[in-house]
This record gives sequence, C-alpha cells and structure tokens, in this order.
Amino acid sequence: MLVGKYYFTDYQIQFNYRIDGTTQFSLFTHCLDLNAISPKSALEINLSDTPKKGYGPGSVMGMIKAPHIPVANQWNTVFISSESNQLTVILNGVTVANKLDYQSFQKGPLAIQFGGGKLEITNLNAIIPTRW
Repeated sequence: MLVGKYYFTDYQIQFNYRIDGTTQFSLFTHCLDLNAISPKSALEINLSDTPKKGYGPGSVMGMIKAPHIPVANQWNTVFISSESNQLTVILNGVTVANKLDYQSFQKGPLAIQFGGGKLEITNLNAIIPTRW
C-alpha cells in the first residue's frame, strides 16, 4: 500500500487508469489509522473490475454500491471530490456518489492499494485548497 504523508480535508483528484481483469485496486481517503487502513478507518473507493463484497467499480465500500461499470482492459477516468465532509465519485462519466456525507472521517491522507495484475495511471491532477 502506498500512503501519502499529508493530511487533507478538502480536495479534488482526477486521473486516468487502466487495469486488467485480475487487478485489485482501491483508493482510500481520509485515513484515520495509518497502521490499519481499511473501510473501518478510511473511505475506500473500489476501482477494480471485480466487485468486492458486492461493491463494484466506483463504489464506496460499506456506504454506496455502484452499478457495474466495466473498467478492465480500457482507459478509465475517475474524479473524486471531498468538500465540507461530502464525497463525490464519478467514474467514466457515471456519478456513483453525489455529496455522500462522511462525518466520521474528518481529516487524513490518501492511500493506494494495489494487488496483482496490471495497473497504469496517467494524467493525475489534484487540487488541494487547504494545502497552499
């Protein structure tokens, strides 16, 4: 797992990614416990093609399930916005979460979890207004 060192409250992040059908890929936000990053201590956004416990690509684990959005073997665009304790997730133009309230996760770094398969990330853009 790759864990950032800066703590954020509000941010916008957008990137393109490509995975194969076996890749396990998630983005964690607002990580509260850096020693045990999980959906209990952070917001986990599943970006894998294979659903995890019924949560497909773009889903916020334990909070909101996305319709199946095919992501394997193609370029995908994900946009994630965190503003005033509300999370928005848009995957390939489909709004999965729209201002989802997450009061229990106030401030924390971002983390990327990657296991197996192939992962390519390009065009990473971030706006972090509270950082500068």
